Amino acid sequence: MVGKTFGLSDIKDDCYMLPPEINGEKCAYFYFHRMFLNPMLIFDCRPNIPSISGDELKGLKNKFPLKEQILALMYLSKLKAGDKMKILADNNWPPSPGFYPEILTKMMEQPDVIKKEEFNSLVIDKFNDNYWRQHIYLWESLDLFPKRIKYVESSIQSYLEGNYVCSIYTTCPQIEGIINDYLDYNGQDKSENRKNVDT
Repeated sequence: MVGKTFGLSDIKDDCYMLPPEINGEKCAYFYFHRMFLNPMLIFDCRPNIPSISGDELKGLKNKFPLKEQILALMYLSKLKAGDKMKILADNNWPPSPGFYPEILTKMMEQPDVIKKEEFNSLVIDKFNDNYWRQHIYLWESLDLFPKRIKYVESSIQSYLEGNYVCSIYTTCPQIEGIINDYLDYNGQDKSENRKNVDT
């Protein structure tokens, strides 16, 4: 391929990541790559298995989505996600991973959409029941704040029912409580941290 232009059409759908080698011997690896809000993790510890045979080592490979990664990079370059997040913040919309990619794409296609009434509906539709159920499942699986999850879930339910005042009054104390729980867990002085925040 030296001297020849290499394009997306030349990339096969099935691309693979081969294990790295040290002194000609295949070794284990851990590959993490984050492109904006899309993390990718590929790892293979099989070369460390004492009983693995030479033939098995030769066949080690993990599928790598090279074409998808290139397309995503091209899309992100066009989207300018960081700029869109700043526009959201400037218009009193707290930036959130939930805006990516649908709402940011709409902002790219219609730069003035954030000034329109329909933008509110776009946000409400995005942060729907399914969106929050996935997050609740993740928080429960990670056991992040087990004593507070039922109150967080209640505040989300109030939000979904359109009872925004109740949702806010339930959510804010839980956010403060989660922060305090974290400080307690790490042996931090809450009064000192509160003083730093106040100043």
